[in-house]
Amino acid sequence: MSLVRVGCVVRAHGVRGEVVFRRFGDSPEILEPGTELRFQKGGNEVTVCVTWAKPHSRDWLVAFDGVTDRDQAEALTGTMFHMEAEQLPPLPDGTFYNFQLLGLLVVTVEGKRLGKIEEILETGANDVYVVRGEQGEVLLPSISDVVSNVDLEEGKMTVNLVPGLLPDSTVHREPSDGDASADGGGAV
Repeated sequence: MSLVRVGCVVRAHGVRGEVVFRRFGDSPEILEPGTELRFQKGGNEVTVCVTWAKPHSRDWLVAFDGVTDRDQAEALTGTMFHMEAEQLPPLPDGTFYNFQLLGLLVVTVEGKRLGKIEEILETGANDVYVVRGEQGEVLLPSISDVVSNVDLEEGKMTVNLVPGLLPDSTVHREPSDGDASADGGGAV
């Protein structure tokens, strides 16, 4: 069984046991009523069931079965919640959960190894992959002009290094017949 961290309780809300919950990732389905989430308490794993959830500013208001007062809700502040990876809702083709991308080997379309994805920064406009390897740290935006292919089975992401992504970037690619413009621009 593989557990994935899906969020944490930021603070209690109100007097009836509701909490402010911060999701990790964009999938609201993890907070559907009836969803079971797990957390550690005193060395034991505890499972709670989501009763209801609704958006609240950039977070969510959530009620859990059995958490009925403010004291119980406050005791959950800072708690990290997990769920089984197999229970995560499926994503549309070409999209991935962050935990699936962490650790992937990143190579350029030319075959140059850049390192592995060690962190994902959520910036609002698009995610940024922090890749660390022999050349140091490289920040790659999660956009179609850069990310050419993701192969989870091979554990590899292939990227197109557009000029400016590397500090000493002199990477240029010759335009192909299928490119949208003479400078090689357009979606990959």
